[in-house]
Amino acid sequence: MIEEVIELLASKLGLKEYKSRFFLIESGGYDMVTSKFTIVLTSKGLLQKFFTKISNSVNLSDYLKKESENLSLLNKYGVDGIPEVIANGNIGGRYFLVEKFIEGKRLGSSEPLNNVYPAAETWLKDLYTKTETSEIEPSELLKRVEEYISSASEFFDFSNLLSLMEKTSPCEPLRSVVIHGDFWHGNMIRNKKGKIFLTDFALSAEREPPIDMIDLLADYDFKDLLDERRLSSHMSSFLPTSTDPVFFTLYSMVRKLAAKVKTRISLYDQYLVKDLDASMMEIREAGILKLLTQIYFKKDSN
Repeated sequence: MIEEVIELLASKLGLKEYKSRFFLIESGGYDMVTSKFTIVLTSKGLLQKFFTKISNSVNLSDYLKKESENLSLLNKYGVDGIPEVIANGNIGGRYFLVEKFIEGKRLGSSEPLNNVYPAAETWLKDLYTKTETSEIEPSELLKRVEEYISSASEFFDFSNLLSLMEKTSPCEPLRSVVIHGDFWHGNMIRNKKGKIFLTDFALSAEREPPIDMIDLLADYDFKDLLDERRLSSHMSSFLPTSTDPVFFTLYSMVRKLAAKVKTRISLYDQYLVKDLDASMMEIREAGILKLLTQIYFKKDSN
């Protein structure tokens, strides 16, 4: 299918004579939803590079289509530091997304959080400022949590979670923004000028509280989530001082967990590559969420 995508891309760019190459990018972790490629087109002495994703099956196309829609939405908001979509669509029911290649280096876990945080904070502030809409009631978030719990309760025990979230829930309406949804260093690219770009927007969503920084904290060292003082310090730029960051930490974790459960079930139905129960136990958010609930519920009870 990659050859068909290249032909469509060249046609969209108005290239009649060109040479093409492509390279498969190996994906890590559990990401079997898409195949990723670097496409190189050469025409009249000019070389252009593109980052391309192709859904691995028809029933996994919605995931990639959602990312394309989210990028279009953020572009309308004027959000900077995101991929430029060059072409998208489907071939034989399989969705593809072609982006202009971002020259730079993906941030690695070896780079200290203190080095990454300022750039991440700046990027998020711009995102939230440009996408802020009408406020959201805490009760709406609690209803969402109930749905997330329901979708994953077959595999995970959520005892005390909803009770703890009700106790730590804010009393006032909350800031409502568009979030990235998967905000970790592996989705950040720094170009030669030091500018930060974010990639992978499949889990982005409107009308959410500004919770993305929690993803980054969990990715570096989830112990930061266990220390309410440090947690409050990291979240001070995004949440009012009157709100309890524990509520947003739990909300962020359970939201991400539900999304991963949905993806794992789709992958299991498609590939049957491993036992589903064993696959669910690999979801990192499940262990973090269990630990957070136990610790904070005990504190709250005391």
